[in-house]
Amino acid sequence: MTELFFCNVCQQSVPQISLDTGNAVRHGDRVICPDCADTLVIATELEPSKREWSISPIVIVFFTITWAVFAYMYVEQQRFFDAVTASNKEAVSNNNRLSAANTRLERALENKIGDSATRAKIERDKLTSVIENGDNKLRDALSRQANALAEFESLPSQFSAMSSKLNLSQIEISTIADSAREIRAGQLVLRDKISAVERQVAAAPTPVDVEESSFDSRVQSILQDLESSDPNTRFAALEDIADHDDPNLVPYVAPLLYDSYEFCRYQAATTLRQWSALSATPQLIEALDDTFEFVRKEVNAALEAVTKNSVGYNHKDDDAARAASQQAWRDWWKNNG
Repeated sequence: MTELFFCNVCQQSVPQISLDTGNAVRHGDRVICPDCADTLVIATELEPSKREWSISPIVIVFFTITWAVFAYMYVEQQRFFDAVTASNKEAVSNNNRLSAANTRLERALENKIGDSATRAKIERDKLTSVIENGDNKLRDALSRQANALAEFESLPSQFSAMSSKLNLSQIEISTIADSAREIRAGQLVLRDKISAVERQVAAAPTPVDVEESSFDSRVQSILQDLESSDPNTRFAALEDIADHDDPNLVPYVAPLLYDSYEFCRYQAATTLRQWSALSATPQLIEALDDTFEFVRKEVNAALEAVTKNSVGYNHKDDDAARAASQQAWRDWWKNNG
């Protein structure tokens, strides 16, 4: 930084270049500008014997005044320099204090910023956690809503399935009711059959005294087959015995109207029809309530053939109508048997 100089006589500023070129004079701390240097004559340090003086009183007065002014100006300049120096020192001190304050402020700001950044990071982490939790809850809620919507959308099909099940249940209930009615009707039929069997036993002709041994060996073999546990054997025996038209064989054939095998019952009615076995009429009447239509039809045909009578029985009628026709046959046989 360029140092600033002032003339100790006139207090004008003295550029450095004036000092460098010799136009201004610097002697110790004293500086004299070029104008004042031209006016003043500075005595050199010569031996007194060599000095030549030619000084007028005016010059002496001038020098006296000049030195007085110079002394005054020097004192004032020193005060000024002291004030400037003090001011500079104060400025430097203030600058140092400002620098220190600025440093403290920067550190405080850094600490504040660091604390704020830390708190901001913590808050950001908290916010991120809250957002993530919120996202998870939202996804869960959306998933539950989607499931609920899917269940809601499936309600029509469920209602349809329930309606179908209800219809099936109603059908099953109706079927059960029909089955119950059929069971009840079957109980009544069974009761009637038991009564019929009782009547049949009472109305059956006295067993013939003809022993199986009185028949020829072929017939005896057939009679043994009629008692076989095999239904096919019994059926074949009925077909074979049909060729032996003998009233003494009726008591052996009539019981097969109640055989467990429906085709045996059918063949027994056919055989009795072929023989015109009038003595088997009570058994034929009780066999009219057979569970199979084709058996009932053949039994009624045998009845009409052996009695030469008809009561209008129809094997396809319902239970009540068939029971009434069966009772008509009983009444007819009671009056005409």
